[in-house]
Amino acid sequence: MKINKAQKRNILIVLFLLIVTAVCAGTLSACSSSDMEDQLREQGFDYQVTYDANGGTFATNSSATTQYVLVQYNSLTVEPGYWPSGMGELNIVSRPTRIHYQLTGWELVEEGEDGSEQTRPWNFSTDRVTEDITLRAIWERYDLLYLNAIIDGEEVNFQTWDITQPGSILSRFYNTNDEGVYSLRADTINRSLLRLTHTEVVGDTEVTTTYTPTGFYWLGEDGQRVEFSVDNAVYPENVTDLTLYADVLEGQFTFVTQETVGRSFTLQSDSNWYLLEDIDLGQQYVESDIISDYTSSYKWHALDEFNGIIYGNGYTISNVWVVDEVRNGVEASNYSMFGVMNGIVDDITFENVELTVYCNPTSSIDATQVKNIALLASTFGDGTFTDVVLEGCSITVINSSFEGVDKFAYQLAEDNNLYWIEQAENQTVTGDVTFNGETEDDLIYLV
Repeated sequence: MKINKAQKRNILIVLFLLIVTAVCAGTLSACSSSDMEDQLREQGFDYQVTYDANGGTFATNSSATTQYVLVQYNSLTVEPGYWPSGMGELNIVSRPTRIHYQLTGWELVEEGEDGSEQTRPWNFSTDRVTEDITLRAIWERYDLLYLNAIIDGEEVNFQTWDITQPGSILSRFYNTNDEGVYSLRADTINRSLLRLTHTEVVGDTEVTTTYTPTGFYWLGEDGQRVEFSVDNAVYPENVTDLTLYADVLEGQFTFVTQETVGRSFTLQSDSNWYLLEDIDLGQQYVESDIISDYTSSYKWHALDEFNGIIYGNGYTISNVWVVDEVRNGVEASNYSMFGVMNGIVDDITFENVELTVYCNPTSSIDATQVKNIALLASTFGDGTFTDVVLEGCSITVINSSFEGVDKFAYQLAEDNNLYWIEQAENQTVTGDVTFNGETEDDLIYLV
């Protein structure tokens, strides 16, 4: 916009007034009185231009829906968002914003002869102010893309995006590999989407729940699920709104792949894992008559309790050495990989997992108490094992000879029961655990 000297003088005076009055929001009567404002009115700056955000708000105040300036008779008025050359970044009247809308112009609001409202577009380059006027923002709604999920039968919205032009939306949801190729797998979902939250009011309290997406899908015209793919990840032309649905897990989960597993990958009491492939932790050992050599094995420490969730998705975790210890001053009588089972372990195979329990017979350990040693879980709280398979797993007890071997009870898993060896009695497992192998002496090592 080219500005002549008179126009620039008007704008500078308007700018000066706005700085003094801090660009008051609302009507003029809402502003505190100002001697400077009175003086400017006396100098002919007594025509008020009110800007109505029309559903939006002005940037200078997130709650301000109107702003105004004073101008001289027959002068131009400033366009919101205009930054005059040489003024730095002083925004005379801020440009309003409105969620999911774009500003397309301004219109003059007038009252017709019959008392009805009339409007016409306002041209800031040519239209001049000859009376108090109101200019109202004109908005155009963007097309919208919703990301929803079906949770407990209810449709929940997580995010909404403005679509400014049709085309591929794949990059909003997935990252490419080093070659620039998309692999629509859970571990390539954009990091910004890996923690979805939903807040609802329960009683008088707001409760926020976190979800982890594992994939996405459309609903077809017949309501049938259509998997999100490279071919259909498109926002088409002439469509107002679209909804993409997410498969979600409640809680924050780690996607486990062979590539992402490092030496820090270890079972924790609150581990939430979602397996995407078989995980071989590379246990290398040399068979001997008594015990394996674990000098280069992958070691986990047995847990006191497990409160997390492991979704195996039919995959296998193999070659792990799990260690525990009968400790001085600790009255624990149960030793196992998961400890007290309060969590969920579902649809997974544990292969070549060995639990080793160390006990020092010379220490002040209560030798009268039987120590129950289980591969999976010693005792159960609210936890479950579902569709869990044990392949080639075993238990080793080091220094187990104090007061006789009968002070230890050993258990593996067989069918729907914990299978005990020596003097222990059966206990029911919550869930479905299958033991594949022979419950013979070679599964139990006593050293």
